[in-house]
Amino acid sequence: MDPHPVAALRRALRGDSEVSPAYRDHPNTIWEHPVTALDADTVGGVAAVLGSLPDAASVLVPPAGHAAWNAFDKAPQGLDDPRGYLILHLTALLEFYDQAARRRWAVVMWWD
Repeated sequence: MDPHPVAALRRALRGDSEVSPAYRDHPNTIWEHPVTALDADTVGGVAAVLGSLPDAASVLVPPAGHAAWNAFDKAPQGLDDPRGYLILHLTALLEFYDQAARRRWAVVMWWD
């Protein structure tokens, strides 16, 4: 497990292996968003890396004015504080991974 928090976050959001690539052989599937997974041991590793940061959400979200915000176009209309918005959602993600690790769960991701 890469101990770098950004690598752990990337795995938390992207997964590792595609669950069932055979679904791509069927019509009307979503090619751009494969269903991926992390096994229980990897979930534990991701949770450990992210949980080792004193304030992971604040560390992983770029400060206001950072160049990364130029690409941020998914915020709800009228959002005054995109950093606060991301911290709220990232905190929920970290809590999810903490609980999944405690319960020894694998995680399957499907983004649509």
